[in-house]
Amino acid sequence: MSIPDSFERELEIEVEVMQEQTTVVEVAAQPAPIVEVIGVGLAGPEGPQGPPGASVETRLTATHTTVSLSDSASEQSSIQLAKAYRLLSLSMDVPARVRLYDRAAKQVADVSRAAGVVPVGDSGLVLDFVGSLTELTANLSPQVFGDNMETTPSSNIPITVTNLSGVTQSVTIQFVYAALG
Repeated sequence: MSIPDSFERELEIEVEVMQEQTTVVEVAAQPAPIVEVIGVGLAGPEGPQGPPGASVETRLTATHTTVSLSDSASEQSSIQLAKAYRLLSLSMDVPARVRLYDRAAKQVADVSRAAGVVPVGDSGLVLDFVGSLTELTANLSPQVFGDNMETTPSSNIPITVTNLSGVTQSVTIQFVYAALG
């Protein structure tokens, strides 16, 4: 049985194409030189201008002063912060325990929990800080994030302050914070 000439010619063409492809693959398979440039990227195509960036946060201050409280007595009130906020630091003029909540109902439910006792379930507690004579100011690290989770959120944040000074007097608390919403 003989192979027709036209078929032999087609086989030769396919072999040549395969050899050419093999040559291309061999060239493409050569490793590229490695160049390490630290801190510098390649320039890319320029596109349309993006949206404007966010402005730098403004640090705000909020102060709350209680009525005159006997030693170990507490006041439940609210402090004007923001609907959502990040606390950076707090300071107080006398030793006190300061608690912030996300809802007034959670604040009321937590009134009898002692300091150092971990709240159970969805307590709504955002911050529970106990200041002493040697620690009247604290830079909060990690920073504390909070929100008002009332049905209609507002910037009035529930606060409970307990006088730990040993005498009857008012307590002044100051927060440095960033408003997030």
